[in-house]
Amino acid sequence: MGIYTTETSVLFDTDNVIRQRQSFAYEQAAKMINGGHLLELGVGIGRGMKIMAPKADKITATDKNEELIAGLKKENPTWDLIAMHMPPWQACPIIRMIM
Repeated sequence: MGIYTTETSVLFDTDNVIRQRQSFAYEQAAKMINGGHLLELGVGIGRGMKIMAPKADKITATDKNEELIAGLKKENPTWDLIAMHMPPWQACPIIRMIM
């Protein structure tokens, strides 16, 4: 099984306009993070989370792709990573805490 992403090119980051726009959004969001708990639903390969994670105290992320989550767990052992389909939103432990 390979890495699947619907929005960005895995091979050619530098010439992918969508990837560049997404990176910009994550970079801007990172400027607003000052500690706290960061949650991303649909983390994919973690590009955006890697930009924001250094500014957060705790990281939780979900994705439906178990292979991607397994890879991220190896790369980022301190992150709380959950392989699951969303929705149902009630299945996510973090969402249950705030509902």
